[in-house]
Amino acid sequence: MTCVLQCAGNGRSLYTPPVPGVQWRYGAVGNARWTGAKVRDLLTKAGVKGTAKHLHTAGTDDPPSKTPPFHRSLEIEKALEDAIVAWEMNGEPLPPLHGAPARLVVPGWAGDHWMKWLAKLSLEPDPEKGFYMDVGYRYPAKPGEPGVTFKSEEMRPVTDLFVKSNITGAPARARVGSPATIRGVAFSGAPDIAKVELTDDDGKSWKAADLGREHDPYAWRLWSLSWMPKSPGKVRLASRATDSRGSVQPREAVWNQSGYLWNGWHSAEVEVTA
Repeated sequence: MTCVLQCAGNGRSLYTPPVPGVQWRYGAVGNARWTGAKVRDLLTKAGVKGTAKHLHTAGTDDPPSKTPPFHRSLEIEKALEDAIVAWEMNGEPLPPLHGAPARLVVPGWAGDHWMKWLAKLSLEPDPEKGFYMDVGYRYPAKPGEPGVTFKSEEMRPVTDLFVKSNITGAPARARVGSPATIRGVAFSGAPDIAKVELTDDDGKSWKAADLGREHDPYAWRLWSLSWMPKSPGKVRLASRATDSRGSVQPREAVWNQSGYLWNGWHSAEVEVTA
């Protein structure tokens, strides 16, 4: 399965007011081809039966002193739908830093569900308990204004990735009347990206980009656009994506106290000469 792996906190440093945690900008994300066994097939092979609603996952890593153990669980419907236990990444044995000998892959969901150094799967009637379920990796059920914090019970676990696009290639300089190629990627917790658009006038008008032909479910979609500069000066280009469920990337990401799932418009500045 080819799909995006993104840390839930990717983009955290872009929130205002600032939030605590690792100050990621754009780099905590990647797209890879994962090879392994379907969780559904593993559970069938093990003879698992019953009406359990949650899949508990455990790894072999030992947390540093005073750090709670990283215990997680996910709804059984998602696990049975498309989760896999992977032992290869891009056709090579899974690297230790990516969780060798095996890790859980949960397509379309944030990386906190992708348990590394996987040692145990178990079916249980209730969600896992602990800091990283009851406090960490939770998102407000009804987000408020920037700076507003919520109690744990007013939040829900982070699951689907929000629709997002990034500009990955744009020239530092361009000339009026000479086309320049702008490139990027887009992804979402929805199975696919429907369109990507680019603006050079702060959202007053948009031009649709060309989407790459390869579009596996939950993988990022490559896109490109031939942009024609109209006048000299500094031009700010911004991209936005729309996914296959109709969700549109917002100008500003919704602020939350943990800095999760940032997905505001991504921009690049180009110096245009006559």
